[in-house]
Amino acid sequence: MDPHNTILLNWNANGLKNKRNTLLAFLAHHNIGIACITETHLSSSGKIKFPGYILHHEDRVTQSRAMGGVAILVLAQIKQQVIPNLNLLCLEAVAVLIKLNNRYVTIVSAYQSPSRQMHISDYDKIMSLDNSIIMAGDLNIVIDSQILDILLIKSIPFNCIQEALAELDSDHIPVKITINSSSQSYQSNNSLIKGKPNWNIFSNQINTNLIIPKTIPTIQAAEQMFEHLTAVIADAARACSKPTLHNT
Repeated sequence: MDPHNTILLNWNANGLKNKRNTLLAFLAHHNIGIACITETHLSSSGKIKFPGYILHHEDRVTQSRAMGGVAILVLAQIKQQVIPNLNLLCLEAVAVLIKLNNRYVTIVSAYQSPSRQMHISDYDKIMSLDNSIIMAGDLNIVIDSQILDILLIKSIPFNCIQEALAELDSDHIPVKITINSSSQSYQSNNSLIKGKPNWNIFSNQINTNLIIPKTIPTIQAAEQMFEHLTAVIADAARACSKPTLHNT
């Protein structure tokens, strides 16, 4: 395993037990170090093992059958520690603290069932677990009739490159994420804020220029909204710290 390149898998399996052998071959072929898997449909009574990996999972079992469920597979050679007792309201999640290139990062595999109400407090709790977080999973966000499997990051100073692969047997396409944790791979952009910022100006700029649509019906609309949001924040950052010229 390359110490500076960790490969992470984000995949909704729609049932993991019957796909174990196929997944094992995929993990080996793509050198996957960490796999975040949702809709595992596992139960505590059904044992499943992945040689070379440690399996961390949270199951949802109803009276009739196993449903939902989340898991994280981590190579045994990676230093890791499961974070217990997340105590979330509706979000299904499992979290593991790992070490990437001498930096501790919390990996979260999460599933938001479409039949359960979304609670923002669940996401606030997840994002407050650690300073550096990578959250991957299926949050059932639908845009243009397509469900997007999401990667959320917090304070990760590494390059993360995502690649969707037409492999594995599920109604969701697996996404391979390459995390380059070498110190040379990350270069911060030049700061938009020059000098002491005036946060009142920043706030006024955001309130004046940000246009929030009532709906985002398509992927193209989502991309346009993201570009608009980025531009408004950048302009506000520049405006709030623009040097003031004094007449002499």
